Amino acid sequence: MTMTLKELEAQLLSLNPTQKAEAIRILTQTLSNKSLGITKTPEVFGGDARIVNTRLPVWLFVSLRRQGAADTSLLMAFTLKKTFPPQQGLNLLHTY
Repeated sequence: MTMTLKELEAQLLSLNPTQKAEAIRILTQTLSNKSLGITKTPEVFGGDARIVNTRLPVWLFVSLRRQGAADTSLLMAFTLKKTFPPQQGLNLLHTY
């Protein structure tokens, strides 16, 4: 049986607080930073989070964003590195 996102949302909203907490626990266990395209390796940037298969640290993008960089500027880094399709790279940073 497949469920649409709208159906899933309705089911989640109908849960009591304890059940919602359990659902969150189950979902977070199935996610890992690596599945989002983010990794941490002690030997690279001292273990700081970075985009997988790159030396692009997440803190760089966070810093650029805080300084007012537009999404187009951030997308340039992905376009130049050709690591991910640019929008996918930007989405994974926002998700992380």
